[in-house]
Amino acid sequence: MTTRICLVRHGETAWNAERRIQGQLDIPLNANGVAQARATANSLLHEEFAAVYASDLARAHHTAEAIAHVMHLAVTLRSVGDGVIATVQDIDDRDAAQALAGARVFVPRASFPTPDEGEFYWVDLIGLAVVNRGGVALGQVTGLIETGPHCVLRVQEPGGHERLIPFVSAYVDAVDLPGRRIAVDWDPED
Repeated sequence: MTTRICLVRHGETAWNAERRIQGQLDIPLNANGVAQARATANSLLHEEFAAVYASDLARAHHTAEAIAHVMHLAVTLRSVGDGVIATVQDIDDRDAAQALAGARVFVPRASFPTPDEGEFYWVDLIGLAVVNRGGVALGQVTGLIETGPHCVLRVQEPGGHERLIPFVSAYVDAVDLPGRRIAVDWDPED
């Protein structure tokens, strides 16, 4: 059995809206953050989870509570304490971290954990050919979109038309990484 973990970021706080780093300060959700938490909970309504965990910071706790409520689960709180979650070489203070806001972080491929059976890194899917059950070429994967409950393949036809295909077992029959192809149950007219 595969364990699936869904990571959800807390809703917006006043400091998020002001683009301020809040770290471990306990800044609560603002009105928009409360609405975001509810919308996230509703988008996850048809998913099945065994547990909901959150830090003890109010913004994380309240976001988790909204999700747990629709799933009839309790939230298990974990204290974030004073520990360091991650560090970046030569980034020693908040100002240095703030200067990197919006920067891309690159990790060597050798550092990636090996995905379980049926799991894929997005980077491995980009560029694969997509064909349907009838052998009709639908295009090539140019990217993916994270929608919350599942990902969506962005498939570009040679003529420029983009197709959006949910990356779920109902539509994706097989992913053949060595063969550079994804087989789908999809009508070419859709």
